[in-house]
Amino acid sequence: MTSDNGSSGQTSGVATRTKVHPYEAMFQSFRSRRERAETGSVVIKASELPWQQSRQGRSRYYIHIDGTGSAVQDWMVFGKEVHTESGAHTHQGGLVIYVTRGHGYSVFDGERLDWKVGDLLVLPIKPGGVEHQHFNLDPSGSSEWIGFVFLPFLHATGSILTQIKEQKGWRDE
Repeated sequence: MTSDNGSSGQTSGVATRTKVHPYEAMFQSFRSRRERAETGSVVIKASELPWQQSRQGRSRYYIHIDGTGSAVQDWMVFGKEVHTESGAHTHQGGLVIYVTRGHGYSVFDGERLDWKVGDLLVLPIKPGGVEHQHFNLDPSGSSEWIGFVFLPFLHATGSILTQIKEQKGWRDE
């Protein structure tokens, strides 16, 4: 049985479920995005974010792919701290990296590219993605950079991500 508002349910009273028309679901999605843009965080403090270790390295996520707290949507923004070297992985280009501390180099598909504070790296867009890894050369401490990923572009280019090599010393806990 279906009512005028699109709800359907069982007359036995055991269960009732509401089916939202796809057009109405679109309105709900737009409303939710608008509310997030109006009420989400506009200042994200690094001091309030934890560094997290993964098989790729040590990262701090300012805006994560599944995050909901920021007013900014459709972006992933993260800090990477490189003590000696990161893991190696492949994904599509379009990622932008801004170096904030130290100096080192990255290897993009076998080509070494040196960087230092203030440099901007742009991972190239190539069929099948780009294999890459990052290395610190700063003897006084770790290097840091911030990565920016525009998610609609990431999804439009296939969302590939393949781990090639884990960071040295990584243990899956």
